[in-house]
Amino acid sequence: MACPQIVVNCPENCPAQHLRNLPNFGPQQNMPWNNWVSHCEDLRQRECNEILRRHGRIRLYILTESIPRTRFVYDKQSNYCIHSARQGLRTRLCEELINAECPSDICNCSQCPNLNSLLNYLRDKGILIVDCALCPLHSLSNRTNRRYAATQCLNNNTMAYLNVTQNAPIITIFPRNCGFLRSQKPHVRMRVRREFNFSYLRGLKDAIQDVLVDG
Repeated sequence: MACPQIVVNCPENCPAQHLRNLPNFGPQQNMPWNNWVSHCEDLRQRECNEILRRHGRIRLYILTESIPRTRFVYDKQSNYCIHSARQGLRTRLCEELINAECPSDICNCSQCPNLNSLLNYLRDKGILIVDCALCPLHSLSNRTNRRYAATQCLNNNTMAYLNVTQNAPIITIFPRNCGFLRSQKPHVRMRVRREFNFSYLRGLKDAIQDVLVDG
């Protein structure tokens, strides 16, 4: 068993379509959108395959809204130590899951031991982080459009990851007031065990443990 290679299939009526034409993606802000997405999905696929190697299946999915424009949770070159990223997903996961804050004497994640500790925690637990959307949906101010774009992209693209282990439970982490997905494939909603607000992950570690124990 191996994780899928994502083939991007964006519907023409997606309200986030214009975001693909933005410049300056990636940590160095030097990539077009398609190169950044390919890079991120290569990293996610590698993590997926490592979990399959260790466990034979994905034990739990963490489902988030979308890939940010200049950083990605699995990308070691993405710097969450800088002020503008201190509230990003990786920083929040480090604080909640491995009880580690950004060291004051380190200014780049590639030099920080927290990153490997977090990745090893996720691998050991069999957890894969999946983004619904491949575009940076935080750039959309309309919540209805964000939900619709996230749902469309999940159904057309990243659903392939959730199908690797079709009965594995899901924990969602979505922005405040954005709500759950709209018109998603029915069995996705049935698999969700817990829902978290992106800005408040307290209790996530205990929730993970409870979900994994319940099988």
